[in-house]
Amino acid sequence: MRTCPIRENFSPLTRSFFKTHPVCEVESIAQLLNLKKLVMKNKFFVIAFAVSTSFISVSLSAQKTGNVSETRISSSGNDESFINMTEDGHSYKMRLKGNTVIEMEVDGKKIPAADFSKYDELVKRILKQMEEDRKQAELDRKQAEKDREQAAKDRAQAELDRKQAEKDRETANEDRKQAELDRKQADKDRLRSEEDRRQAEKDRAQAELDRKQAEKDRAQAEIDRKQAEEDRKLYEQMITELISEKLLETRGSLTSLTLDNKEFTINGVKQQDAVQQKYAAKYLKGKNSSMRVNHSQ
Repeated sequence: MRTCPIRENFSPLTRSFFKTHPVCEVESIAQLLNLKKLVMKNKFFVIAFAVSTSFISVSLSAQKTGNVSETRISSSGNDESFINMTEDGHSYKMRLKGNTVIEMEVDGKKIPAADFSKYDELVKRILKQMEEDRKQAELDRKQAEKDREQAAKDRAQAELDRKQAEKDRETANEDRKQAELDRKQADKDRLRSEEDRRQAEKDRAQAELDRKQAEKDRAQAEIDRKQAEEDRKLYEQMITELISEKLLETRGSLTSLTLDNKEFTINGVKQQDAVQQKYAAKYLKGKNSSMRVNHSQ
C-alpha cells in the first residue's frame, strides 16, 4: 500500500490542502488541467482553473504568530481568480485577471484601483508560497514513482525466489528417495531419514498455512485501508456541510463531536432533533453505528 506523503517543510498555509488532497491525487489533477503549462505562462502561480463551467475552490488555513489567517481561492474558466482572505483581523476580497488585480475589497470597503499596489506583497506572498509547495509536491510524486518502480523489482525478485523454492522442493523429493535407498543400507540411517522427512512435511504444511494466513492478512489490510479512506472522506464531507450550514465556524474550532441515533452534539452543544435526524440518516452507516471526535486542547 502506497502512502502519499505530506512534506513537513510545506508552509502551514498549504499543508492543510495536501492533508485532504494527497500528492498522488494532486498529480492526477495537475495532469488533467495542465498546471505545469499554466505556471510557465504566468509569473506567479495561481490556482485558477475550471472544468467545463464548474468552479473549483480550495480552502487553506495557516497559523502565524498569534494570528489565524484563512484564504479561499477559486477560479472561473475565463482566466479570472477570486481570493477571499482573513488575516490579522482584516478581511480581503480580490478578483484577478491572470496575475492582475481588477477588483478589491478590504473589510467590506471597495478599494480604488489606484491603491491596489499597496497590497501587491500580500498577493505575491500567497501565490509564491503555493508555487513553492506545488514544486515540492512534484518532487514527492517523482519519488513515489521511484518507489513504485522499486516495488515492481521486488515483486520480480519474489517471483524468482518462489521458482527457486519450487526447485528446492523438487530437490527435497529426490533427497527423500535417496534417503529410502540409504534406509535399506542402514536401519539407523533409515530412522533418522524418516524423522527428517516427517519434519520436512510438517514444515512445508506450516509454511503453507503461514502463506495463506499472510494472504488473508494482506486482503484484510486492503479492506481496512479502503474503509478508512471512505470514513475519512465521509467525515470531511460532514465537516464541510457543518461549516456551510453555520453549525461549525471552522475546522480548527472543532473540539468534540458525537453523532448517533439518539443525539448530535458539536463542541458539547446538543443540536436540534431535526438536525440530528438529518445527519444521522446521511452519515451513519447502520442502526447501531456512531461517529465520535474528541480533539485534545
